Amino acid sequence: MPVALAPTGLTGMVHPDGEILAAPAAETFIDGGIRSGQDVLKARCPGADGAFIGRPFLYALGAMGAPGVTRAPETLYKEMDVTLALCGRNSVANASRDMLMPVSLDCTQ
Repeated sequence: MPVALAPTGLTGMVHPDGEILAAPAAETFIDGGIRSGQDVLKARCPGADGAFIGRPFLYALGAMGAPGVTRAPETLYKEMDVTLALCGRNSVANASRDMLMPVSLDCTQ
C-alpha cells in the first residue's frame, strides 16, 4: 500500500499541508490533502510513488484510540480497492493518468 504516516508535530504547525516531497533519484510522495483511498490514487495516477497521511490517522486515534490507528489505513485500502475496481484496474501498480478526469478551469460553463 503506497501510504506512510506523516509526522504530525504540533498537529500541523510544524508540518504544513500541501507539500510535494521529491529528491533526485528517489521516490516521490505527496504530502497534504490525502483524506481517502481515492486521494491516494489521485496522487499515484500522475506518477507519485505514494502519499503521506496525517489527519486520517489522528482523527481515527481521537475517535477510536489505538484500534482506530490500525483501522485508518485499512479503510484507505478498501476505498482504493473499490475505486480501482470501478476504474477497471486490479492493482495500484496499474494506476495511470487516464484514470483521472480532466478539470476545466472555465468558470462560465
